[in-house]
Amino acid sequence: MIALLLAILIAIETVRRLPLIASFRTIAALGRRSSALLAHRGASDWSKGRGARILSARLFGSSLRAGLLILLIAAPLAAAIVTDLLLGRRLGALTALTDWQSRLIILAATISYALVRHRLAKRLQPH
Repeated sequence: MIALLLAILIAIETVRRLPLIASFRTIAALGRRSSALLAHRGASDWSKGRGARILSARLFGSSLRAGLLILLIAAPLAAAIVTDLLLGRRLGALTALTDWQSRLIILAATISYALVRHRLAKRLQPH
């Protein structure tokens, strides 16, 4: 259970440091831009097609980046589970995922950690 808790805390810190939300904002902005491009009446079909190809390539790149960031965030959890499997479930990561009492403890601990970390980060920022 401790290994899973540490993996979750590492994932929380990874989320705080990576620009995941910014990646999803970029995806949303590109989606709005492509919708506006296709709805534009004054543009020719050729220019709409060219713009759509360019925007779709950018959207693909942004989606790929966001997906890779999600994989990077999930890596500590996967590593804890795989290590637990390789060691014959001696770490207790899989047991903690299936036991509801352990899940409640982990939920309370991680939410508390995230809230305390958020409060400390706000207090330590210069005004």
